[in-house]
Amino acid sequence: MQLSPTGDVIVFPPIVAIGPGEERNLRIGTRAQAGAVEGSYRIFLEELPPPQRAGDKSQVQVLSRIGIPVFVAPGRPEVRAELAGLSLEKGRATFALRNTGTVRVRPSRVRLEGLGVDGKAVFARDLDAWYVLAGGERRFEVPLPAGRCAEVRALAVEAALEKEVLRARVEAPGGACGP
Repeated sequence: MQLSPTGDVIVFPPIVAIGPGEERNLRIGTRAQAGAVEGSYRIFLEELPPPQRAGDKSQVQVLSRIGIPVFVAPGRPEVRAELAGLSLEKGRATFALRNTGTVRVRPSRVRLEGLGVDGKAVFARDLDAWYVLAGGERRFEVPLPAGRCAEVRALAVEAALEKEVLRARVEAPGGACGP
C-alpha cells in the first residue's frame, strides 16, 4: 500500500475528544470529482497522548491508530476481474486476482483445490481474500501440503465475487511436487 497526503478528503472536526464509553460523529467530504476509476483514500484516526504534567513518572504508552478506507465512485462503475497466471512449480501454486474494472472488487472467498486422478479434491484451502483496487492485482503464492502434493494431478482456483464466480484450472499430469 502506497500512501501520500492529499487535500481531496476533508474530515470535520479535525480533532475531537472522546471519553470512555462516548461516541462522536465525524463528517467526511471530498473535493475530488468522479473520475474514470474509483478514487481510493484512507483516513487515519490517531489517539494523542495525554499532556504530561510536572512530576509525572516516565512510562510506556500504547496509542491507537485506525485506518479507515474511503472510496469515491467513478462516473460509470464497472465490475470486472480475472484469475491470471495460475501455475504450479516445485510444490507451490501461484496466481493473481486482477481487477480490470473501474471499482474495487472484494471476493467473499478464494479457494484453492488440489485434484487427484479421479478429479476429486485431494486437499482444499481457503485463502485470505481482501479487496483489490481498480487496475490492481492481488498475487497469491501457496505452498501445497507436502504429504498430499504427489497425489495432485490438477489445481483449481475459485474466487467468489458479488455476482459471479471466477474459475481457473491448470493440469499437473506428473504430480504437483516435481521440479
